[in-house]
Amino acid sequence: MLRNVRHESFAQAFAVCGNASEAWRQAGGKGWNANVVGSRWLAKVDIAARIAEIRGEMEQGFKMTREQWLQRLKDNADSCKAAKDRSAERQALREIGLAMPAWYPAGRQEIAVETVPRGPSLEELLSDPATVESLARVLGKSEIGRAAMRAMLEKFAA
Repeated sequence: MLRNVRHESFAQAFAVCGNASEAWRQAGGKGWNANVVGSRWLAKVDIAARIAEIRGEMEQGFKMTREQWLQRLKDNADSCKAAKDRSAERQALREIGLAMPAWYPAGRQEIAVETVPRGPSLEELLSDPATVESLARVLGKSEIGRAAMRAMLEKFAA
């Protein structure tokens, strides 16, 4: 046990939640700089050692074999199915699948795609005289640029 009561409280909270900012708040910390102070406290050798000690004690109190764990997940999936809670059932089955890598193809990853709003169209850009003037200045500096500018003008003139 740490001599400083707030440090002990922080270590116990971090051992459970795993978030330094939240643990600092639970230990009585206030203010906007919870992430800074929580991170500093987490870096202290005595606090880090106490967190490891607390987690070790927690693991000793929680003994479960892999088979017991998988059976518990299966029981959860079955009870969710009986309750017609498809989302929770799917989550329990997913956990079982993650514990059994042969069920999932190797290297499978979920990818999140963020869409970006489209900018103005080429016609909209070319309708702005300032944009056309800037484009002409840049393209007019080379023969290829002048040829491209002529082609664009002919296209939009038609």
